[in-house]
Amino acid sequence: MAGLGYEVQADVAENGANLFYLHEGRRLLLYRDGDVFSDRKGMVSLTEQQLLEQLHQHPERFSNNVLTRPIMQDSLLPVLGTILGPGEIAYWSITRYAFADMGLQMPLIIPRMSFSLIDDNVRKQMEKYELSFQDVISSLAAKRKQWLDSQDELRLDERFRQTKEQFEELYQPLIEDLGRMQQGLLRLGMKNKDKISEQMDYLLNQARNALEQQHEAALAQWQRIEHTLLPNGVPQERVYNIFEYMNRYGVDLVDRLMEVPYEGSGIHRVIYV
Repeated sequence: MAGLGYEVQADVAENGANLFYLHEGRRLLLYRDGDVFSDRKGMVSLTEQQLLEQLHQHPERFSNNVLTRPIMQDSLLPVLGTILGPGEIAYWSITRYAFADMGLQMPLIIPRMSFSLIDDNVRKQMEKYELSFQDVISSLAAKRKQWLDSQDELRLDERFRQTKEQFEELYQPLIEDLGRMQQGLLRLGMKNKDKISEQMDYLLNQARNALEQQHEAALAQWQRIEHTLLPNGVPQERVYNIFEYMNRYGVDLVDRLMEVPYEGSGIHRVIYV
């Protein structure tokens, strides 16, 4: 996988058993050393025969890891094809040759269709601020800051920066002269300069807050765009339940989504509702 330029999604250890064992409430990943299976810390150590005995007596103690789950799944419930998201496809791709080793036929991998739903209000707000869907997903915070900076008629950051530079330029020589008069005045002057600089930063933050309050309604629209398409910083489909959208746009919403032509690349698409 790495040789083909892909990032390997799971650690594949040569001595890995790819099997978890539940011991005293802890799920331990087992490794194989000859005929012995044990975890990294040596909390459990089982021979192959003991492992098989435990498997028959306490099957609930065993579970697959992410790599053997596809093989176990297909050996129990073989299918022609399996519908997977991008993360799952990355895991399944590692197991390609393991299927053949187990005498199984790997099912066809079918990328899951992925959508984000956008209503008219959010669409209009995105158009108002010249935001594409990709802007929202990858750089919304930067775009919002860029927009807010463009509303800053006083040029707060620039003017505060210039003021601090001028203050440093005038104050530093005075402090050094006072230090030649008395060493203690140099230390006092440096502390005083730092306090004044901190107060300037404090005033700048307060001015920024005032700017945000001045454009509170517009920033609320930015927030709505974010909450609609990237709630909690993750894709919409991982947070919102489909029933919320069915309540809003009709119980036939899923049927309408099913009419969207299938795209085999698994690309994420935007649907306007």
